[in-house]
Amino acid sequence: MSSELGQVRPTHEEVKPTIAVICRLNQARSILVAAYLSRLLPHHTVISAGIQATDGKEIPMEIQMFAQKWGMPLEKNFSQSVESLREQILQAEFVIVAEDTFAESLIDLGVSPSKIASMQDSIFDFNEIPSDPINLNNEDFEVEIAKAIMVSVQLVQRRNLFTNPHRITVVNPELGSDFGACLQSVLESAKQSGASVLVSDFRFPQAMVIEKMLVPYMELTISKSLGVITTNQNQLNLSQPALIASKYEIDFAEEFILSVKFLELLAELSKDRPVFMITGQRSSAHQHFSDSYLLCAYNSVK
Repeated sequence: MSSELGQVRPTHEEVKPTIAVICRLNQARSILVAAYLSRLLPHHTVISAGIQATDGKEIPMEIQMFAQKWGMPLEKNFSQSVESLREQILQAEFVIVAEDTFAESLIDLGVSPSKIASMQDSIFDFNEIPSDPINLNNEDFEVEIAKAIMVSVQLVQRRNLFTNPHRITVVNPELGSDFGACLQSVLESAKQSGASVLVSDFRFPQAMVIEKMLVPYMELTISKSLGVITTNQNQLNLSQPALIASKYEIDFAEEFILSVKFLELLAELSKDRPVFMITGQRSSAHQHFSDSYLLCAYNSVK
């Protein structure tokens, strides 16, 4: 799977269809979602703008640093208004808005309502709908951006712009639930459908629990050196249904989940059979986690 980060405009040899992502100020939600969709959909041009954006206003340094932390280089470091990108937005095949109320402004601009979808769509559970992350603390900011990425990927799936060969089912354990019981239930469902199972709690690996259950699994190793993420995917026999889990925690879980390496792993796992992914819990008694929301981006739409 290739990435075309940094390609803001298609060359004259290849005209790519356009996706537009619109938020209020083009300072956080839309610009970060667009950065990831550009990686996920290399055959599309993804642009971002803001309903109330100030053209040329620099993206805050903390947002740029956050994008770097999650491995999503921004394609621009300044905001743009919908008016300044009017022609590109009108030509877009699909437009994602961060809030329902923004759709009216785009319709006034001339965008067909049939092209517009909202991150606040009622298809999502209320607690999955992202809110404006500006002025939130770091932890809450990360969770809201993860939600924005999650629902945006779900929306492009619904437009058939991104699909996996076979169904991916993401399982979120309830707060305080027993992982062993959850895994056992998933393994039974996977056996019935001939699916593979990926334990994707990379922040708190569950290998010890799996080993105590005497369930055979293949170990996924994940490492990062000089900013480059590598895995042992090519050394794993994925030609048959399998349970895959990592043994060691990583402190770059979000960056890995958003990386090309993870997309390659999912593509290989789902090439010949369905896949179940078990995430970590979305929160503890004192903290919320963004990685489980990011994993839910790949949940096959119903």
